[in-house]
Amino acid sequence: MSLRRKFALILFVVGLLLLAGGARSLVWFRSWRSAEALVDDVEALSREIPRRTPYLVETIPGTFSQCALPLLGQAGSFDVTRDALEKAGCDSEAKPACAGLLDGKARAWVQSVTQCARAADPELMTFLESTPDSLASLKQQVQTLAVLAAGDIDRRVTEGKPAEGLVLCADTAAFAKDVVYREQLEGLPLARGLMLGVWWACTRAIDAAPVERKRRYARQSEIIRWGFPPRVRLLREAAVRLQLDVYGGLLSEGQKSVLPARAQVLANQRPPEQSPASRIQWQLAFPFWQKMMRSTLDVANELPAVRRVYLGEIEDIFRPYADPPTLPKGPDFEIALSQYDQFNALLQALDIAAMIDAEGWSKEVLLGLRTGVQKPIEAQPQGDDLIVSFKEAAFKPYSFTLHPDPPTVPAAQ
Repeated sequence: MSLRRKFALILFVVGLLLLAGGARSLVWFRSWRSAEALVDDVEALSREIPRRTPYLVETIPGTFSQCALPLLGQAGSFDVTRDALEKAGCDSEAKPACAGLLDGKARAWVQSVTQCARAADPELMTFLESTPDSLASLKQQVQTLAVLAAGDIDRRVTEGKPAEGLVLCADTAAFAKDVVYREQLEGLPLARGLMLGVWWACTRAIDAAPVERKRRYARQSEIIRWGFPPRVRLLREAAVRLQLDVYGGLLSEGQKSVLPARAQVLANQRPPEQSPASRIQWQLAFPFWQKMMRSTLDVANELPAVRRVYLGEIEDIFRPYADPPTLPKGPDFEIALSQYDQFNALLQALDIAAMIDAEGWSKEVLLGLRTGVQKPIEAQPQGDDLIVSFKEAAFKPYSFTLHPDPPTVPAAQ
C-alpha cells in the first residue's frame, strides 16, 4: 500500500473516531442538560409554597400530614366496608340510613380526622414521600373515612342539625383537596372517591340546612376549590418524581448533592448503568422524555375535549420511539386530568346547589346552568322542587332533588 493511501486510511479512521467521539459527547451533553433541568425543577418546586387560604377562621397549628397521618393510622379499628355502605343505603338518595354505622368513637375519629384540613401551615415536597405501600394504606383509610363521614353527616341531618352536617361536608372536601396536595396525581382518585362517598349525605344536608348556612357553605366551597393545586403543578410533580425514579442514575454526584434529602434517596435507588451501550440508551431517552412531558404541560389547561385531541396527537408522535424501560409511559395523564376535572365538578356542583337552594331560581339561572361551559350541572323544575343532574354521563346516577326554601316559581307576568 502506498504511503499516500496509508495516510488517507489513517485520516479516515481518525475521522470516524472523532465523529463517534463527537456524537458520544453530544449524547452526554444533552443528558447532562436534562439532568440540570430536573435539578432546577426540584429546586423550583421546593420554593413554590402551596397557597393555603383558610376556609374557616378557626385553624389548627401544624401541617395536614402532621395532623392527619397518625389519626388515619387508626382507621383499621373500624369495621366498615363498601358492602356496609351499600347495605346501609348511604349510596342512594332515597335512604339516609348511614347514621346506623357510627358509634361515639367513630364520630369522634371522623371529626378529628376531617378537621386536619384546617391545618394552618403549608407543607412542601410531600409527593416525594409516597411509596406504593403507603399509598395502598392511605386508600383503605380514605375509604373508611368516606363511609363514616357519610354516616356522621346523615346522623346530624336526622337529629335536626343539618348545619353541623354542612360543616363536616366542607371539612371533608378540604381534606380531599389536601390528599391531592400530598399525593399529587395518585391522590386524585382517592379525593374523587371520598367526595362520592359523602355525596348523598351532603346533598341531604344542603337541602335541609338553614338558608344562611347554605350561603356560608357555598362561600367555603368556593375557597376550597380556589385552593386546589393547579393541573400543571400536579403534572410537574409527577414528572419530577418519575424522572428521579427512572433517570436518577444519570445524575452526577454534584447534581444529587444539591437535591433535598428525599429526592437524593429516590435518585440513588437506581445505580448508574455500567454497560456503555446501555448507558447511551438511557442518555438518549432522558431528554426525549422531557420533551414529551413539556408538550403535555402545554395543553394541561385546555378544555377537556380539546385536551384529549392534543394528548392523543402527542402520544401518536412519541409512541414509535417508546422503548421501555428507558422511556416509561408513567401515569396516564388524560385519565389523571379527567379525575381532576371530575373532583372539581363534584365540589362545584355542591357549591351551586347550595346557592340555588338558598337564593331560589329563575328561568335565567336555569338557562345559565344549562348553557354555561364551566357549569357541571343543570336543573329542571318539577313542581316546587328542582331535579339537579350532571352534564357528564359518568355522573348521571348522582342526580338529586332540591326543595328550595324561598318561593321558587316567579310570579306570572
